[in-house]
Amino acid sequence: MKPTLRIGRRQFMLAADEVYLNAGTFSALPRAVFQALVRELAAAESNPTRIAAENSRAPLWAVQQVIAAYVGAEPCDILFRENVTQALNLALFALPWEKGGELLVTDHEYGAIVNAAREMARRRALSIRVLRLPRDPGNEDDLCAAVLQALGPRTTGVLLSHVMTATGLVMPVARIARALRRRGVRLIVDGAHGPGLVPLRLAATEIDVYGGNLHKWFMGPKGTGFLYVNRRLHKLMEPIVVGWGGTPRDRHAPVDPVQGYTERFQYVFRMQGLRDFAPFLALQATLDFRRQHGEARIMRRVQELGAYARQKLAGELGLECLSPRAGLQAGLLAFRPPPAWRRPDASERLFRKRRITVPFWHEPARGFLMRVSPHVWNDESDIDRLAQGLRAKP
Repeated sequence: MKPTLRIGRRQFMLAADEVYLNAGTFSALPRAVFQALVRELAAAESNPTRIAAENSRAPLWAVQQVIAAYVGAEPCDILFRENVTQALNLALFALPWEKGGELLVTDHEYGAIVNAAREMARRRALSIRVLRLPRDPGNEDDLCAAVLQALGPRTTGVLLSHVMTATGLVMPVARIARALRRRGVRLIVDGAHGPGLVPLRLAATEIDVYGGNLHKWFMGPKGTGFLYVNRRLHKLMEPIVVGWGGTPRDRHAPVDPVQGYTERFQYVFRMQGLRDFAPFLALQATLDFRRQHGEARIMRRVQELGAYARQKLAGELGLECLSPRAGLQAGLLAFRPPPAWRRPDASERLFRKRRITVPFWHEPARGFLMRVSPHVWNDESDIDRLAQGLRAKP
C-alpha cells in the first residue's frame, strides 16, 4: 500500500545513523519549528525586559487563541503549562473536593499523575480507588461500562487518560464525560498523548479538566503543554501558586482583550511570574508545519506505521501485542519483548548495538514491555531494523 504521507527525515534534526521510535516520550522537532524557536529566543535576548517580559503577553495570547482553536476550546478556557504533569497538578490541587469523597483512578495511568492524585487525596481527606479496565475490550461500550459500573456512592471524581501511555488504548472520554455529568461526578483527563494524535473538540464535550502535552505527537517545542478547564469550574479554582494575578477573591483585575485579560480566571492563573515564553510562541510554527502537510494525513500516517509495526513485530516476529485492536488504539503499541530482551538494560543495549531508541520497562502486573511509538519522520524500514535488532542477542 502506498503511504499516505512521506515527509522525510531531512525535515527533522535526528541523527542520520539512528532510529528514533519514541514519539511517546518526546517528539522530534521539525527543523522549521526549531528555527522559529531560535528566532523567538534571539528576539527576547535583544532586550530581555521589553521583549521577553513586558511585550510578550499579547503575542502569547495570540498563540493561545490558535492553539485553543486547534483543540476545539475557547482561548479563555485554556492555560499554557510546561507539561501535562504541571497542568493536572494545578487542576487537582486548585479545585475544591468534598471531604470523605472518592476519586477513581484507572489501572493504566501514568505514575506521575497517580502520585499527584494520591497526594491531593491525602491532603483533602479523599480516598483513592483503582478502577480496573478490561484487558481486551471489544468496543467502546466495554470501556464505558467498566467506568460507570465502578462508580460508588462516594465517587466524586474519575481520573483517566485519553490515550493510555503504555498501550495506546483510546478511551471514549466524551461519552464517559456525558454519563458522569449526569451523575454529578467530575472527569479529569490526562491528555498527554491526545493533541496531534487524535482529533480534539474539547468545548463540545462535558469534560471538566483536560491536560495535554504539545511536545509529543503535536511536534511542538519541549516544555509546552496546556490545561483546559470547563467554564463552570473557573470560579471554584484557587491558585496553588499566587503571583501578580492574585486570587479570585481580589477585587481588581485589568481588562485588556489584546492580552486576553477579560476574565479573572486568565489573570489569576497566567500572571504567576516570569518564565521563558519562547517555546510557546514557536507553537505557531508547529501549526504551520502540520497545515502544510495536512492534519488528517499526519494522523493517518502515524496509524499506518503502527499497523505496520503490529504486523511486523507480532505477525512476523511472533511477539505478543499487548495493545488493543486497531480501532481502539492510536500511536503507541506495547509488545512483550523476546525472552533475551526482558532485562533492565534492554533499552540501553538496543541503542548501543543497533542505534535504536525504544523504551523497555517492567510492570508488576504485566511483566516486561517494549513500547513502539513511530511518527512521520519514520518509515517502514525503521521498524524492519527494530525487528532485526530484536532477533539478535542483546
